[in-house]
Amino acid sequence: MPDYAAHYAQTEQQIKELLGTMIHSVTGAELGEVNEFLTAREYGLALETIARLLMDRHGLIQPDIVKRVDSLAESMHLTDADFAREFRIHAGR
Repeated sequence: MPDYAAHYAQTEQQIKELLGTMIHSVTGAELGEVNEFLTAREYGLALETIARLLMDRHGLIQPDIVKRVDSLAESMHLTDADFAREFRIHAGR
């Protein structure tokens, strides 16, 4: 049986680390919104919010950030979600 608790903990940690890279480019309200999703264990919504913030704020998103968002979307089975497709297009992938 898969260890879902460990998977969720790892996912949450990766999202927090990703959010940490954006700390100087988001407002307190935006940070609070993502943190509310994390508290509620709504990791997909947290990732979607981060992706949309990145698309809204940055013309060019750093390749390592693109890779992290893609990796999280893949591990969460969200690669076909609208936000993930839009993010890949925005990032030129």
